Amino acid sequence: LLAYSITLPDFNYFIEQYTQVDIDVMFYVHQQMKKALAQRFEVELNHLYSLCVCDERYRYDKVQIAQRLMKNTCLFYLASLDSEQSRIRAEQQYYQKANMTEVQAALECLANYSSPSVDKVFADFYHQYQAEPLVLDKWFAIQAAARRDDVFDVVKTLTQHAKFSYHNPNRVRSLIGAFCRQNIIAFHRKDGAAY
Repeated sequence: LLAYSITLPDFNYFIEQYTQVDIDVMFYVHQQMKKALAQRFEVELNHLYSLCVCDERYRYDKVQIAQRLMKNTCLFYLASLDSEQSRIRAEQQYYQKANMTEVQAALECLANYSSPSVDKVFADFYHQYQAEPLVLDKWFAIQAAARRDDVFDVVKTLTQHAKFSYHNPNRVRSLIGAFCRQNIIAFHRKDGAAY
């Protein structure tokens, strides 16, 4: 409950509140709100994140679910600061591979960065799960939803990937669908190229 109470409504929810929308302005405001909260409460978020690190074996129970949710909520806020420290923390969470929930959250944070170490993380995930169609769908979707300036080029490149096929509806949904639904700012870019 605490993790949900400190989570901002998602960008799509904000847009749905208006009949006319300037997507670029709305996106900027949404990102700045998240960043302002992360800056103001950075010490507390770091502390809370460390309290939620669980050294116990994975269990599907209320306590661990709540810990993972709070830990990932803190990670998302801290990642909005776009700092080297935030990137390193997300990479560490990925490489710990404690469970898929934390791995996916780390990937979602890292997808917004462009660096060789992040490319290495995504390559590692691909090599580990390339034979698992549903997990690989997540790999495509996370990259399509990234908040990077070059995400449209990333999506176009991924349509040429050996594991992508327009004949596979789930794969199309995971790449093209995620880009259109979850990356509204890139999909509605001013030059119209994404259409």
